[in-house]
Amino acid sequence: RLLHDDSRGVGEPLNETVCVLEECKGLV
Repeated sequence: RLLHDDSRGVGEPLNETVCVLEECKGLV
C-alpha cells in the first residue's frame, strides 16, 4: 500500500503489509 492509501485503508482490515512511518506491519 502507498502512503496515499493510508487514509482509505485505515478503517479497513488489509491482508497486505501496511507501511506507516517507515514501519511495516503485516495485518491479517
